[in-house]
Amino acid sequence: MSAAFARTLARPREREPRRGVACPTVPACATGHVGVGAREAISREGRLHLAVRSGPMPDSEETRGYAGFAFLLHPPLWCGDEPAERTKEALTESIWRSRLQIGLEISVTREGLVLIDFSGWHETSKAEAVRDNDIDAIVEMDERRVAVGNAFLACLHTALLAEQKMGHRAQVITPAEVVHVTDIGLPDGTVFFFDERPLTALVSAALGGAALDDEKARMLIVERATLDVASGLLDELLGSRAIDGARTAALLLRAAKAAEDEEYGLALIIAWSLSEQMLNAHWVKYIERQGASKARIKKLQERDWTAGVVTETLSIAKELSDELYTELNAVRRARNRWAHELRPIAEDEAHRAVKLAGSMLTSVGGFSLALRPWRRGSTTP
Repeated sequence: MSAAFARTLARPREREPRRGVACPTVPACATGHVGVGAREAISREGRLHLAVRSGPMPDSEETRGYAGFAFLLHPPLWCGDEPAERTKEALTESIWRSRLQIGLEISVTREGLVLIDFSGWHETSKAEAVRDNDIDAIVEMDERRVAVGNAFLACLHTALLAEQKMGHRAQVITPAEVVHVTDIGLPDGTVFFFDERPLTALVSAALGGAALDDEKARMLIVERATLDVASGLLDELLGSRAIDGARTAALLLRAAKAAEDEEYGLALIIAWSLSEQMLNAHWVKYIERQGASKARIKKLQERDWTAGVVTETLSIAKELSDELYTELNAVRRARNRWAHELRPIAEDEAHRAVKLAGSMLTSVGGFSLALRPWRRGSTTP
């Protein structure tokens, strides 16, 4: 944990008021004109949960490196339990925290605000990049952090299915949708230092829980035990596969989200890319076990050895189950028709591709992820 992050944990709940821009509604956030009086009134109603510091940020290597970021789980849900009264204190209370063995720290508030401190893991720490003023490295760290955030969401969906036998619509975060944090005000989680992004970035992060927060919006309560399982899955994923594991999990989540959003072509092409990657990895392991030389292994990965040929060969060698063999051929043919003939992808084909990608990641890659995209008109995944 960074020194700044540790200091915020030790702070009392009573704080000195800070200048900021309150973000309770779209018009207010879009214009940035919410006065202190309005902000205090909103706070009394329990609706304010984020504020943006106006003016320059503290100029230090530690703060310019940004400890991490925050985002709201969406669609809206409760974490831990539903509050008896919807006060600001109840909504923004940190109900669960976890420090992963790799060094990341995650906190979740009752209203579903996820805060991740990345500074404790060398794969996502910006300290060196900021010190060297390496812009490319800083941008790469932003990409890595978002991949980890999406990997956490993939693990959370997996845990929900395993622990609570329930699904939730897929959520994918992007660099433009997270609030960059240097000061995580736990336990109340209400105030952050924010980088120089436009306020629309904060709207996209904060609006989901605020705008739809009515009696019927939050139908799901994520139990603390489920968050424990999600944290364990993420720790195992990052500990064994590092940032590439996060990127793979994030791609599977993005494919599921695309299928739910009826972007069937996008869902299929992402899902097939994952399946083909696992197929190629399995192929290389197989020919290595046959004692092939490095030169021959390289030759057997050239263009002549297409996914179709590799699938047939592995099936004959009993390296693929009949089910995987059938699904690989079906999804590959759909992908080829989409790529070469511009034929639209049907809903069933997209969902079939996402399911195959999950199966390949599990059976071949050893990943512990399970995502079930929602279908049009369904009430469950």
